[in-house]
Amino acid sequence: GIVLNSAGKLIYKFQVNPLLTQFNIDLSKQPTGIYLIELSNGMQKYQRKLIKK
Repeated sequence: GIVLNSAGKLIYKFQVNPLLTQFNIDLSKQPTGIYLIELSNGMQKYQRKLIKK
């Protein structure tokens, strides 16, 4: 998966274990704002907006 900031810049890249239903993303060092989380398995893409306050 990847995390993009509001400017579209890649700020975080990670691997997701398909057997798990939860995972953590550490954005503690990132400023407040809107981020886009994107997961892909090669055939499907999932995107979710995250707002860090």
